[in-house]
Amino acid sequence: MAQAISAEFASKAEWGAFEGKGYCWIETGFGKAAFGSLDFYASPAPEVKLRSPSRPLRWGKIFFEKQWFRRWF
Repeated sequence: MAQAISAEFASKAEWGAFEGKGYCWIETGFGKAAFGSLDFYASPAPEVKLRSPSRPLRWGKIFFEKQWFRRWF
């Protein structure tokens, strides 16, 4: 199984290196959500920025989810 997965990746074009950055939506309840962005490779330590929960961020989360589902399913 591992050999099949490795062969699949080897046949694809170079994906590029992971830059260490990411983000996530955090459902907080009461119609609100927060948003976090992360830089795992920041120096001297990983950097995390968290936006406070709000109703507009929850609508942003819903919009993002709908776009993601449309793209992948």
